[in-house]
Amino acid sequence: MAYALTRPDGSIIVGGAREAFWHKKSRYFDNIRDDELVKEASSYFDNYMQKYFRGWEDSDMKMQRIWTGILGYSFDYMPHVGQVPDKPGQFVIAGFTGYGMPKILLCGKGLAAMVRDRVSFEGTGLPKPFKTTVARNRAQSSPLKESLQTMWEEQAKL
Repeated sequence: MAYALTRPDGSIIVGGAREAFWHKKSRYFDNIRDDELVKEASSYFDNYMQKYFRGWEDSDMKMQRIWTGILGYSFDYMPHVGQVPDKPGQFVIAGFTGYGMPKILLCGKGLAAMVRDRVSFEGTGLPKPFKTTVARNRAQSSPLKESLQTMWEEQAKL
């Protein structure tokens, strides 16, 4: 399970299911079909509450609604923060890879210091890999994609 949230109305939102389909390259990479449900993710949530939540084992609770969508990733899985290279006065804060909430607040604070106080990226205290650069913008390799390539090739042979 990637996350669970409770809402004021008593409902529970759960998320995850990446492990149900990441081994299928067409489902995980270069997929722009945000209008179709990822069926592997849907079945992942069958009896989800009974499997993962203590006290729910004997309940007949079923998921009421399922949504799947596209997560965008930067090539190196790091956010881009700072001045846009070769674009004076333009700044970026993007690429939080679908799970950016733990990073975005301090990145926002750092970006605000760059814009408002003209602090350099290095002066913000943000991690160096977050700095947007020409080299990062032109990168074509993906560590995750490269690490999964052998598995996808084996799957294609089956």
